[in-house]
Amino acid sequence: MIPDSRGPLVSLYDNIFRIPDDLVEKISREADGDWSLIQYFTGADASETNALSECGPLALLRTEMNDSFVDYMRGVIGPIEQDANESLDDYLTVQGIKGGQTNNYDLIRITKLSEATRSVVLGNRLQEGLVAEICCLSDRGAVHFPSIDETVEMSCGQVVYAPGGFPYEHQLCSDNQTTYLKRLIR
Repeated sequence: MIPDSRGPLVSLYDNIFRIPDDLVEKISREADGDWSLIQYFTGADASETNALSECGPLALLRTEMNDSFVDYMRGVIGPIEQDANESLDDYLTVQGIKGGQTNNYDLIRITKLSEATRSVVLGNRLQEGLVAEICCLSDRGAVHFPSIDETVEMSCGQVVYAPGGFPYEHQLCSDNQTTYLKRLIR
C-alpha cells in the first residue's frame, strides 16, 4: 500500500473500499428505510458557513439490534471498516504511531446551500485522538487543513488519515452534497 503524502503526517489512500450503488439513496432523508433510528444533529448551519452540516453517530451498529435498516448499514460499514483497517495499520506503521482504540464511525453529510464556491464546515477543532480517519462516500469531497494550508481532494473509496489535533484540525468541504464517514482513533 503506497499512500499519497499530502504534507507532514497527512496521507491519502486510494481505492480502499467500494459502496453499494444504492447507499446514497438509502441514507437520504427521503429514504424508505427507518433512518430515524440513527439521529442526526446539526453541526453547523447556514449562518456560519454556506452549508448545512449534519452528523449521525453510528454506535447503534455495534449493538445487537435487529432491524432491516441497521442490518443494511452493518453490511455496508463492516467491509469499509475491514478494508480501512488495513490502510490504518499501514499509516500507523509508516508514521511510527503506536495503535490505539478505534471509536465508532460518524456519518457526516454536508449540503451546500448557496452559490458560493465551496462550502466548508469545521470537522475537528482540538479533538482528543491520535488519528482522524475520513472516508469519502460521495463522488467528490475534500478535507482542508488550515494550519498547514493543505487541501486534499477526495472521491468515493478514498481515505485520508491525519493526526487528531492541532495543527491538524480539519474542515470538511462540499461542492454540492457530500457524505463522509469519520472515526477517531484514540
